[in-house]
Amino acid sequence: MKKLYNWFASWGITKALMKKSIFQKLLSYEFLMYLFFGVLTTIVSFAILFACQKIMPLDKLLFNLFGFAFTWDIIAQAISWILACTFAFVTNKYFVFESRERSPKVIFKEYTTFMGGRVISFLAFEEGLYILLDRLILSNFLSVNASKYISKVIVAVFVVIFNYLVGKFVSFRKKDNRKETVEE
Repeated sequence: MKKLYNWFASWGITKALMKKSIFQKLLSYEFLMYLFFGVLTTIVSFAILFACQKIMPLDKLLFNLFGFAFTWDIIAQAISWILACTFAFVTNKYFVFESRERSPKVIFKEYTTFMGGRVISFLAFEEGLYILLDRLILSNFLSVNASKYISKVIVAVFVVIFNYLVGKFVSFRKKDNRKETVEE
């Protein structure tokens, strides 16, 4: 992968862009790997969802809880999300942020903060920001379909940035980036 990145970085236009600080960060090996494995995670998510939908009776009602109908489709979506996020955790840990921690305690902390960040990004961005953009702002100016798609694109950008920052500065931060506490 690093050979492919070095080849990409040797292009004239890439060299020119990398002279600008924002492009240095966006075209860094780490961030491009993050985007690459993000695409793979999306493919994994869709593949798992597709497999679940083939083996589960999707429209069958399992139970109602507080007026919310749980069907096999919701179970399939949850399985897909959990397994895709776990795949993202492994690829981010070893290939993107290159965390070499092997202690079960550290791995558990990395996993829980990573998944916690994904839950927060889901609730805050996927649901909250989508509703804000789609229903309250864009729908006043655009058609219903246009506002939905534009909202999804804007939300996706926020989700990618938020999840990258959580991975880099919370879940997989390097020891030299951690604030050292001085015991008195």
